[in-house]
Amino acid sequence: MMVRHTSRVFLLLAVLALVLAAPSSAERHSATQAKTPQPKLVHSVPVPYPEVPEEERVAGRVIAEFLVDEEGHVKDVEIVDSLGKAFDDAVLGALPQWRYEPAERDGEPVAVRYTVSVRFVAG
Repeated sequence: MMVRHTSRVFLLLAVLALVLAAPSSAERHSATQAKTPQPKLVHSVPVPYPEVPEEERVAGRVIAEFLVDEEGHVKDVEIVDSLGKAFDDAVLGALPQWRYEPAERDGEPVAVRYTVSVRFVAG
């Protein structure tokens, strides 16, 4: 029994470490190569924690990838790493409202694929 309990504690600590290490919704990272120009976030709306039953409240993150077009609009949002439908829907509802200063190549705006990690904290 001690081994099973120790395994559960270890698993819980590992999950907690992953959640705490996850970037917040304000932190962004690119899924593209370092040579690709990066857009700059100029306007965002908060991604709300979804209304879910108490037993479904979890902490974690949703990773989404999308196109930032030449005008800085977010398009074609895809969920890369899901936390569940309610959380995905919250991300899918908020990201199209975000605006970016478009990436530039040779002084001209260009469309680029971009990735964000949105962290949810159960409260």
